[in-house]
Amino acid sequence: MSINVAKLVAKNLVKFGKPIGVKPAILIKVTGGVRTPGSISAGVNPTTTSFTCSGLVAEFSAYEIANSLAQVGDRKVILFGATISNGTVVPSPGDRIVIGGETMTIVENGVRSDPVKATHECRCRD
Repeated sequence: MSINVAKLVAKNLVKFGKPIGVKPAILIKVTGGVRTPGSISAGVNPTTTSFTCSGLVAEFSAYEIANSLAQVGDRKVILFGATISNGTVVPSPGDRIVIGGETMTIVENGVRSDPVKATHECRCRD
């Protein structure tokens, strides 16, 4: 019998996580689109897909900022993997996250996931 750690973490943090700031969130995946037919210079029309999930927002520490691991104003958003389309979707740089009334964009190289994808730590900017 195997244990799905990602689902176990998500289930318990959603159930008992209110005191530590767990909130509903939306991950908006942005994918490159296609050019408008017959208009070769028109650019592309990116598409977006929204996924409901749960997460929390934290600040980067002074150490992380001083050592260039984050910039002043960056926000750390931790999303619980199993809450994003049953664990089948992973955040990527350029995606947007809506949480607590804020909309932030994940920066380049801004996603770190644990080995079982129970959590995704996203470095975001407004």
